[in-house]
Amino acid sequence: MRPCNFEENVVWYTILGTYLFYFMGILYFVPTLVTWGLTLYLCKKLWQQSDSTPADQRIRIPWIIWAWLAAMFVMLVSLVMAHVDFDLGTATLLKSILGWARGWALWALLPLVGCLSIRPQLIYRAICMLGLQSLVIFPVFVVGFLLRLPDPLYTVPWNVFGGPIGAFQISFYTIDPENRLIRIGLFAPWAAAIGYVSSVFFPLSLAETNRWWRSIGIAAAVLMAVISGSRLAVLALPATWLLTQVLSRLSRPSVLIGLSGVSLGAGLTAPQLIDLVQNFIAQFRSFRSSSSDLRATLDNIALQRWPEALWTGHGIVERGPKLVQFMPIGSHNTWVGLLFVKGLVGFLALCLAMATTFGLLIFKAQTIPLARVALHLFLALFLNTFGDSIEVTVYLVWPGLLLLGLAYNASVDQPRKPQLVTALEVAPS
Repeated sequence: MRPCNFEENVVWYTILGTYLFYFMGILYFVPTLVTWGLTLYLCKKLWQQSDSTPADQRIRIPWIIWAWLAAMFVMLVSLVMAHVDFDLGTATLLKSILGWARGWALWALLPLVGCLSIRPQLIYRAICMLGLQSLVIFPVFVVGFLLRLPDPLYTVPWNVFGGPIGAFQISFYTIDPENRLIRIGLFAPWAAAIGYVSSVFFPLSLAETNRWWRSIGIAAAVLMAVISGSRLAVLALPATWLLTQVLSRLSRPSVLIGLSGVSLGAGLTAPQLIDLVQNFIAQFRSFRSSSSDLRATLDNIALQRWPEALWTGHGIVERGPKLVQFMPIGSHNTWVGLLFVKGLVGFLALCLAMATTFGLLIFKAQTIPLARVALHLFLALFLNTFGDSIEVTVYLVWPGLLLLGLAYNASVDQPRKPQLVTALEVAPS
């Protein structure tokens, strides 16, 4: 498997260079620069496109990508209005716009870049190769813990350009203060984030056709989930896979009959099921109760203060009180964070974009294999909106968003970019 054109080369080597960028302290910036660079490249190709351009080389932008572009633009408008309402100043506004360009904007631009000639198989293989790197380098992180190397090992000064401080601190491990267990984040800024990465890399690895590489990718994804210490990550791997199996087969009568039987059984045993769910939730929260309490407190503070700026939010992330260890308000739940920072306008923008995407992917997944992978990915992304601020960690899962763009363009009866399929067949594996 080798890249066949400019855009594939950029994607391929950016994924494979993840650990190099991490230890250099520039991983936070690289995916952003790559995304905006490929967006400009796509605009250039669109400008040069004419009636004589072969049909299989034409760039077509599906309506769902336009919907995401509109939603993220609404986010920007809400951001600007909030800064004006609270008179936060020009410097703060420019800093927030830069943050938007590195965060929410990528949720629309990466699927847009997926309109270029990029094979999904290339992404699958690159993710599995990154998984191999993770399996090889994992013992080094363990040795760092055994030697009790300082945490963080070192900090690079690039945070002057903005971004979470954790993205510029190179750490081999962290110790959970509640249960004293080791947590390893690999190339993520904090351990829970690598759990989020695992839930996105898992469906990409499952889609790899080479059995050896697929096994490597799956093993790496499972390892990431376990060492992250994230309850949500461990739950996401089986839950998103199972939901995908059901939702991608809703057009089959046997599945509908089976679901009707499940519904009947659930109705007859509702009290027992409710007790079971409540017990599961209680056990889930008690595993790391202090973390659950902190998250709940952060959410409550954000919801209590949201009415202060109902429509467009407060415009900036505010530091929480000592009660929540000074963590940013709303930082552990994307939806609550949106209400606080961007108000109801930003909340509805993301909600409508995600709901529309969910419906489209379910429809396409009935007949298109690539859409099934994308549906699995989307479920993982959506599930993690309740555990983190997805705009902050988008630079870690950018290959997944890129693949969503490929799936939006996929059709039932025509392979995407046929000339590249031929290249795939002859490329060495």
